Amino acid sequence: MKMVKRLLTAGWICTWIIAGWVTLAAAGIYWESSQTSQGMPGQKDGSKTLKSYLSENGSRVESEGSIMVFNIKNGTMYQIDPQTQTYSEMSLQALADQMSAMDEGASAAMQKMMGSPEVVPTQETRTINGYKCKKFMVNFMMAESEYWVSADIPAAREAQELGRKMADALSQNPMLKQMNLAAMLADLGGFPVETIVKMMGGQMKTTLTKIEQKKLAENLFTVPKGYKKVAPAQ
Repeated sequence: MKMVKRLLTAGWICTWIIAGWVTLAAAGIYWESSQTSQGMPGQKDGSKTLKSYLSENGSRVESEGSIMVFNIKNGTMYQIDPQTQTYSEMSLQALADQMSAMDEGASAAMQKMMGSPEVVPTQETRTINGYKCKKFMVNFMMAESEYWVSADIPAAREAQELGRKMADALSQNPMLKQMNLAAMLADLGGFPVETIVKMMGGQMKTTLTKIEQKKLAENLFTVPKGYKKVAPAQ
């Protein structure tokens, strides 16, 4: 069960980090989304606002006093709690090593559960918050999702570039290559404006409400000084 939770966490991170990539070192993308969840594993029911940051240094998502950071340079995810000034970390390489160390039967079962992203384009279109979007159906890690993607957003081209860069990085490890959602999203031709994820009877809907390109400080993608490291939540 612990391994499943870690895989799901890694899967969500791969989803977040495809949202944009800016090649200038000082530049980045900031966006806000509204999210509503009901019955989703590992998510509280209700609505909340997500604040996301993306640059060549990594990704950062703030939600209800919790911060999730993915540092692209060292391939590590950090869960940061500003209230207690603590953090936990999980390396994608360590996750891959744990999977490699599993016995043959367990490893095969885990890889079957993970699967590979399956994308089905549709002819459906909608205008969401002023953006004309095309619908894609995506099946990945026990989840069935709708991705409403727009090419009208200025950051769309950078988003595709990020997906390709992340695909190259993750493909170096055969265990991570299979769960490389970034590679799939790099070819959707736009920026996800709305996603509806259904998993194990639950649903999570995320809708873009604001997006802008701006300078982002490098320390947004690191753990603040003085924070204490703790074990990841079970």
